[in-house]
Amino acid sequence: MMKGSSFSILMDDLKASFKLAVKNILSFLLGMIGVIIVTVLLIAAMAIAVIPVVILFLGIEGMTNAITQLAPLMGTGSGAAAIIFGVGMVVISPLLIPFFVSVGALFGMGREIAESEGTNAEGVFSWYSRKFFSFIGGGLIIFLISMLPLALLMLALIPVHGGSPSGPFAWVLPVGAFIWLTVSLGMLSMTYPAIVDGHSPIEATKISLKMGWTYFDRIFSTFLAFIGIIALLFAPFIIGALLSMPLGTEPPGPLALFGGYAIIVSLFSGLIVLPAFVISLNRAYMILSGEDITSLQEDEHPDVNLVGGV
Repeated sequence: MMKGSSFSILMDDLKASFKLAVKNILSFLLGMIGVIIVTVLLIAAMAIAVIPVVILFLGIEGMTNAITQLAPLMGTGSGAAAIIFGVGMVVISPLLIPFFVSVGALFGMGREIAESEGTNAEGVFSWYSRKFFSFIGGGLIIFLISMLPLALLMLALIPVHGGSPSGPFAWVLPVGAFIWLTVSLGMLSMTYPAIVDGHSPIEATKISLKMGWTYFDRIFSTFLAFIGIIALLFAPFIIGALLSMPLGTEPPGPLALFGGYAIIVSLFSGLIVLPAFVISLNRAYMILSGEDITSLQEDEHPDVNLVGGV
């Protein structure tokens, strides 16, 4: 298969990925339910372990003093956003570990589907045990590269005397943050597929960066296509909500219609678009790494169960 990119190749990738996502919707649904349950349990366990340590380290009085010192800065929009973002990075980071593993498990299911056009819900749990620490490592690397620079920038922009950045260039920060997240996450989008393929987190990161540089058009056309799909799906709701809520008035009745649309689109995104995205990235990795999708050996995942037929 071609490693380059063109509109026809992108359309073929999208059609194949969405077709496989629809075919395996039941398996992915059950797998994601299992992922959510395990993730909630792991987050609860992490919270039980982390929160007492924070209280023990700072103490109730120390936490109160910290809040008191930061309170003046919370009066400004940018100061509040920077503080919440920076503190959240420190407090929430350990709680993201279960999320990293869950994303990796979904990529494992996506790999099985890309290989043999089928998977089963139970397979997601096998990826937890087989790649648990590798998924944590890969997730942490992606998180630190993509989010840490933004966190440091936000902390650096905390107003010293209670002022807030403003002016004609106030838009630069959010636009720059969006561009950085898009580029960095795109360059690192092959990390999880490479970990599923058996590489260590560091090796997988190197592979992803190399693929992102060498096959920039192929990877980013796929990555940006799904961003565009999500944006188009939610655009009517966002536009409708903005038009339905003029300043100084209560939200009118039509907003409920847009709310219903948002629920439907969210379900479609979770059950179809997300699996298609995971499958598409796995397919791209397999193609770019020189694997023939149509002739892959299935003995690596002997428990694959086809859903919807071949």
